[in-house]
Amino acid sequence: MGFSENLKTIRESKHMTQAELAERLGVRRQTIGDWENTKKIVRPRFYELVSLRDALDVSWNKLMADADEGIKAAHPSWKKLVGMVDALKIFAQATSRIAAQVGEKSQEDSK
Repeated sequence: MGFSENLKTIRESKHMTQAELAERLGVRRQTIGDWENTKKIVRPRFYELVSLRDALDVSWNKLMADADEGIKAAHPSWKKLVGMVDALKIFAQATSRIAAQVGEKSQEDSK
């Protein structure tokens, strides 16, 4: 499963329509539809990804799992992008760990 499928699955699991998610992000409903469309290969900008992660309350890893499949399909010379994709995966894992630690610290502080 790639990014488009991940986004749609996560959004639907949160019982959220494309319109509701679009409103939370401040984008058009069609933008969400484009991101979920497996044929178009339209991707959000980084700040939109951050907003998506927050709006859906989901980890980077879950949102971006197997996202490189879309890159491979869109770019036959994908091997040139492998390093960047690997770096983004490492970044996603690191930010998820940091977010978890910050959440744990916040819970400790509120006790």
